Amino acid sequence: MLAVLLAKICLPYLASVTGREFLPKPPFILAANHLSPLDPALILSATRLPVRFLAAGHLFKRRWGFIRLYNELAIKRLGQAIPTGPGSITRCQEILGASGIIGIFPEGDIHPELQQDRLHTGLAIIAQQAQVPIVPVHIDGSDRVWTFKKTFAPWRFRSVRIAIGKLIPPPNHPLDKNQALAFVKKIMERIAVLH
Repeated sequence: MLAVLLAKICLPYLASVTGREFLPKPPFILAANHLSPLDPALILSATRLPVRFLAAGHLFKRRWGFIRLYNELAIKRLGQAIPTGPGSITRCQEILGASGIIGIFPEGDIHPELQQDRLHTGLAIIAQQAQVPIVPVHIDGSDRVWTFKKTFAPWRFRSVRIAIGKLIPPPNHPLDKNQALAFVKKIMERIAVLH
């Protein structure tokens, strides 16, 4: 119920959502660029689906203020985050094996522009092992509402545009590190062209 409430709270920030028709039947992985701490909540609003996000473990170790509260409530409890670290790939496999949906930000941290030199390969590994498709998602404008480095501006309604792209099949064989990185770069290119 709280996830539904969060989705309703974020709806006024969505100027448009395109491509919902490309969302397949679960299981699948959503891969998106990452501009703002609001991105997981906005994806929940845009897709209207119970997405479980892979999130950096350090986000839940902070001991202070609004950021800790947001991480715990919006990401960990509502988005039911899977903290990165030992066992996270196995946990993602379990969720996908039970017809779940995983949300991944291949850049890891928040970046104002797509960062090809900071990509993580977990997306390729998880998709290959689970043999599930990847749905690219481009987020534009969430950084105008809130970034960690700028003032929270909740009055900027209708600031965010989300574009969902056609699904991408998973790799059909195990990948070495360079192959996995090349695959993730291609995913990020597909995300970029949705802009």
